Amino acid sequence: MMKRPPLRKSRPDGRRRGKLRPAEFVRKFVLAELARPAMQTGSRLPTIRQIATRLRVSMPTVQTVFRELTREGRIRTEVGNGTFLVSKYDGKRQDLRIALSFPMPDDSLGSRWGRQICAGIMEAAAKSQRNIQLLPLPQEAREAERAQARLLSQRGEVDGLISFPPGISNEIRQAYERDGKPVVEVNPPSDSACANFVSPDYYNASLRLGAAWRETGRKQVVLMLYWPLAESLSSQLRLAGLVNGLGYELGRSITCRSVVVDRHADAEGHLTGRLLDQWRVQPAEAPDAVYCVSDVMALEVVAGLLQRGIKAPHDVSVAGGTGLDLQETACPELTRTRQPLEKMGAELFAMLCERIARRGEAFPAKILATRFIGGATTRAEENARLKIAPAPAFGLAP
Repeated sequence: MMKRPPLRKSRPDGRRRGKLRPAEFVRKFVLAELARPAMQTGSRLPTIRQIATRLRVSMPTVQTVFRELTREGRIRTEVGNGTFLVSKYDGKRQDLRIALSFPMPDDSLGSRWGRQICAGIMEAAAKSQRNIQLLPLPQEAREAERAQARLLSQRGEVDGLISFPPGISNEIRQAYERDGKPVVEVNPPSDSACANFVSPDYYNASLRLGAAWRETGRKQVVLMLYWPLAESLSSQLRLAGLVNGLGYELGRSITCRSVVVDRHADAEGHLTGRLLDQWRVQPAEAPDAVYCVSDVMALEVVAGLLQRGIKAPHDVSVAGGTGLDLQETACPELTRTRQPLEKMGAELFAMLCERIARRGEAFPAKILATRFIGGATTRAEENARLKIAPAPAFGLAP
């Protein structure tokens, strides 16, 4: 009678590798070692050679896992002495390098939108138990082509990326995600996106504004943009909100159109002024309500109206879309959407840290509620519908 062949012995660590790749198998083993009750902060780990022999994998595979755990702050290696547990890992203690697709903003009015979001990110980072390093784009990389090249080249040095409008290319997003470097974004990156971004509620804010203008008799509504609709989903959401707010009167007694102003060519508001002059000589196209995507643009419209002797808000209602602190400007009570910018920064930071901790798992998008503030460049009945407290009178009448 033939003897049966002896059963194959299990692996030395008592577990089969199954479908895990070698590096995943090693990582799982090392993390189990770190979690053992006997392991305390400062405990020595087995050597790379010992682990490679025990698990029957190559030493470079173990070295790769050790480098990854060192970067995460879980272990440290002393040349000649060995590798040691830094602390019991709780998911909140690790060094992180976070890239921003935005240069550190200056103190100009036009930079305050990004500055307030960055302030929220920095405050959240300061409160974190992690050691956080934020890496904004250098000033010399402001141009789109240089910015994209810089972001691609530095992805090996960072743990994740926070992307600001006008947004990053799909190539960059996919390259980061493919390399295990999660990305979160300010505003939705596409009309199908439902995860990994934080955004104000553009749609409902615009819906309320459109409804207020319809109910108070505005007939010619203009949405002024910095980017064509095809390039900005936030602008599409604003327009959709306006259209739905204007409702059944749209196309009958009310018209609504969008106008794109090149922010780079319009550094001093000249293009905005020319638009106002064009509307003045073509009364049929002259708006009686203007919604600007930014407060800076809205201030330029208000200034242009003042220079031309046009009364606001009596003749033209003006609203901005950012919610900046305008105390040092000529119109501190400009009617405007109050975007929760610093909260956005904190939510972006928290979402990215969670994505990093969960190895790139997608997170549901966060849409933050908005409200209107100011009220001096919209009429009292419009302010009542927008739930804005009575604002000081703003004398634009000639």
